[in-house]
Amino acid sequence: MADPTGSYDVSRANRDRASEVERLRLQATLAWKSESRALENASLSDGMDVVELGSGPGFYTGQVLERWPSARVTCVERDASLLADARSHLAGRGLDRVTFVHGSADATGLPPDRFDFAFARLLFQHLPEPDA
Repeated sequence: MADPTGSYDVSRANRDRASEVERLRLQATLAWKSESRALENASLSDGMDVVELGSGPGFYTGQVLERWPSARVTCVERDASLLADARSHLAGRGLDRVTFVHGSADATGLPPDRFDFAFARLLFQHLPEPDA
């Protein structure tokens, strides 16, 4: 891993942090219809243990929890402030089905073969070595 931080920094990605978080919310909302179909086509189904790599502020996670009400999601995010945002955003929306992991996609610390389904939304373009 050449650069453990990657290229994305929520505090520098837009005019200010609040604007960037709002952009992420809108992006997750506007894309949800087609992206949820893509997840279904990839065989995501209710009751699965899911890992979301690069979960950000939890907007997409919340939609997954609503669409698949028995799924359990582990959010992996390297930015501790975005994990805090996710905890806040998901409060009262199925937190009993969410686990938060502060780590990177290539060093999650999670056991292999633990999950039924894994996805990374808009993550690979920010990784220094996406093939790894």
